[in-house]
Amino acid sequence: MSLLQVINNILGPTGMVIAPRSAIRNLPVGETSNSLGLAGVDALLKEIQSTLLRSQIAAKWSIVDFVFRKNLEETSTRGCPLCGFKASDNQFSKLRSHCIFGGGDLLRHICPACEVIYGPDKMFALTEAGLAEDYEWHYQVYQEGDSS
Repeated sequence: MSLLQVINNILGPTGMVIAPRSAIRNLPVGETSNSLGLAGVDALLKEIQSTLLRSQIAAKWSIVDFVFRKNLEETSTRGCPLCGFKASDNQFSKLRSHCIFGGGDLLRHICPACEVIYGPDKMFALTEAGLAEDYEWHYQVYQEGDSS
């Protein structure tokens, strides 16, 4: 976790955040700020808001990953959510990747019985409200492509 993420996690309850330089590098200065107009200012604010929300998403999942790494050592048995097969965790093959949308570490499991790939566990652990919040945050800053 970066220092910026740690600081923003501490500041989070106050409603304040620290923005990375890349988010403010193109802010207008001096006389050019008057030439932006309302549309320009609005676009700039939306860009900054998106950058800040992406940082919040990454910080949230960085903390969740830290907690899950600590708890992973305690997991001795695992059950497949599709077929219900239960066995020791080490009998399930693992696929590890990193989320390109700020979701952090993605550890998925392969059921030895039905071969379904599922996970990560941190998503299954979310409440309905937590999952809805995650989707809400992501859809504010990432757009789905045309899948038709």
